[in-house]
Amino acid sequence: MAVLFVLQLAVVGLIVSALPTIVDGSVQGTLRIALALSAAMMAISLLSFRLIAGRPAGEAESGPMQRTLTGGGLPASSPERSRESTSDAGATSSGDDHRDLDTNDDDRNHEDGLLPNLIARRLSEVAEASRRELAVVEHAVDVICSLDAGGTFLSVSPASEKLWQISPTNLIGRRLAEIVLTEDRPLVDRCLRDSCDAGRPWSFECRVVTNDEQVIDMLWSASWSDKEQRLFCVAHDMTERKKMEEELKASEARFRKMFDYMPAALVLSGLDGTIELVNPVTRHLFGYSSEELALKKLHDLLSHRDQTMFSGRSQDTRNFPIEVDAVRKDGSILPAQMYLSRFSSQQGPRFLGIFTDETQRRAIERLKEDFVNMVSHDLRTPLSNVQTFLTMLLEGIYGQLGEEGSRKAAAADRNVTRLIALINELLDLEKVQSGKLALDLDSIDLSEVVTEAVEAVSQFAERLGIELEVSVGTMCLIGDSRRLVQVLVNIIGNALKFAPEGSSIEVSAGETDGLVTVRIADRGPGVPDDCKTSVFDRFSQLKHNGEERITGTGLGLAICRSIVESHGGKIGVADRDGGGSVFWFQLPLTHPVGRTAGEPVA
Repeated sequence: MAVLFVLQLAVVGLIVSALPTIVDGSVQGTLRIALALSAAMMAISLLSFRLIAGRPAGEAESGPMQRTLTGGGLPASSPERSRESTSDAGATSSGDDHRDLDTNDDDRNHEDGLLPNLIARRLSEVAEASRRELAVVEHAVDVICSLDAGGTFLSVSPASEKLWQISPTNLIGRRLAEIVLTEDRPLVDRCLRDSCDAGRPWSFECRVVTNDEQVIDMLWSASWSDKEQRLFCVAHDMTERKKMEEELKASEARFRKMFDYMPAALVLSGLDGTIELVNPVTRHLFGYSSEELALKKLHDLLSHRDQTMFSGRSQDTRNFPIEVDAVRKDGSILPAQMYLSRFSSQQGPRFLGIFTDETQRRAIERLKEDFVNMVSHDLRTPLSNVQTFLTMLLEGIYGQLGEEGSRKAAAADRNVTRLIALINELLDLEKVQSGKLALDLDSIDLSEVVTEAVEAVSQFAERLGIELEVSVGTMCLIGDSRRLVQVLVNIIGNALKFAPEGSSIEVSAGETDGLVTVRIADRGPGVPDDCKTSVFDRFSQLKHNGEERITGTGLGLAICRSIVESHGGKIGVADRDGGGSVFWFQLPLTHPVGRTAGEPVA
């Protein structure tokens, strides 16, 4: 009876579970049918096993009533019962048989109680598995649905309401094409047909229009079931991925555009130097096609001397850029500057080589050198001779000059002196900037350097009626005393030109954190804020109240900056409290890093 009750329970469960499916056709209803069918099949299987395999032969047909008659309870007047009573041995045997039958009946009754419990436990396990499957479907981020061969929704998971703002109830019975962007409908229809015909998993992409008229990109995975005559689908929102892909494509397009339109030759290579990508300038500069360059290595573009250098330094790009001699396809030499950078990419470490044509720059450098040599030999030497002659003339070596002659000779001497100073400053500046100025570094006393500079301009200061106040103690540092005197003379000389008559110029120095700071403070008109940087540029000059009485070459402060920076220091100008300017420069107390005495300054 318990088995029949379980079977009835399974059938009732099947009917109850089928009702929601008939009503809404949802995925949950389909799972309920599966649960009920599983329960019914289990009940039937267990019943068959109990009725057939669990009974002795011949007992299956007799049933419980026959067991009772066989196990004892026969009428006393029956012949069989009389015969059993006449024999003690037979009676004993009969009693044992009766006890055995009673034991078998107890076992079978126990089995009848275990069977419903076993079925109930199996049904509970199936129900729990079904609940877990329902939870997965209901909480899935992707839309899980089924379609018929025509693309009509048969079941839809709740995720449709979150992704598309369309409830499953409103989707069932509608065609997929109705929510797809018009331009994608032919593609969707074709993909659905292909999915049904292929009989295997199929993937396609389309754009779905939500209820709030937003367009989102969906990736569909579909699989047709011949048995169910349904297309089971999973739709994944790939809008963000599409957006990132578009951004990546745009970024790649921008990079490629910049790569192609860079005025320098760009060469991308692997760590072994194999050329992977070049821009149009590279092809034009070297005379190769892209296909020809793809068969070469980066060092093949260099001369034999530079190839040796490249192979030894290819793992260390810190010292680049460098001057190299590149080799064109026709074998001609291309003067170039190469910058080599190592970087990481998705394909692994790579080299980026940048070549700039230095042909014109080197030609200009040669012209500059020729000009400097011409100025040095063809101008400074004759001017020095003229200056010597004027000095001797003014001293009366060639006879006494009249008042007018002496005045003109003195003016000529001043102009020659100014021209010689201009030439010397040009030559000094060129040496500094070209790295040909050698510093004679030694341990020096800053107070002695300041004293020498002050003495050099003291007569000029006395003539202008300006007092020089010096406050510098003994400070030892490493430097070129002659060049530092030149810096101080230039700065103090500029201060004298701008300071008003009767004022004073203060020269002081102090030490802080391993740096020596020298300050030259005046009471002149000061330096405008927009000129505090440009005042150290070449040929930069300031006017005092619109007048042009301040003369000079405009190179002095530029030379000062170059010399100070060559010592590893820095220079600047600030406003002085109460009016005026404070020119300052800082120098390290220690030896400039990597610099040896007499080494040219780069």
